[in-house]
Amino acid sequence: MRPRWTRATALTLVMMLMAPVAFAAHQPEWLTIPSGSTVQVVMKKKGRTFDAIWMGRDGDRAVFERLHPDETLSIRIDAVRRVHLRGTGSAVSPRAAGGIGVAVGFWGAAFLLPLILRGI
Repeated sequence: MRPRWTRATALTLVMMLMAPVAFAAHQPEWLTIPSGSTVQVVMKKKGRTFDAIWMGRDGDRAVFERLHPDETLSIRIDAVRRVHLRGTGSAVSPRAAGGIGVAVGFWGAAFLLPLILRGI
């Protein structure tokens, strides 16, 4: 009776962890920029740009603190065309980091599931 319970728990855990990975794959790569980074934002409408500090995400909106004039903006994520990181660059691009995260999540679950099912 115990192996069935273990299998059911393992399968439930894997299914719960795969849902965030599936949703994360459809998001723009600039959402992985660390909060507090100075960025240049390019809007879809008319290609307007402004410099800001990336504050983070609030549901389906992106929150920026504009540098000139000093104001906080909450913009729909789908209204932003691009976000460029300003200043010092990182060694790993946000797109590469996102791809590595998805790969580790998928293959980690694929390798751990048989170990969990065996009862290690």
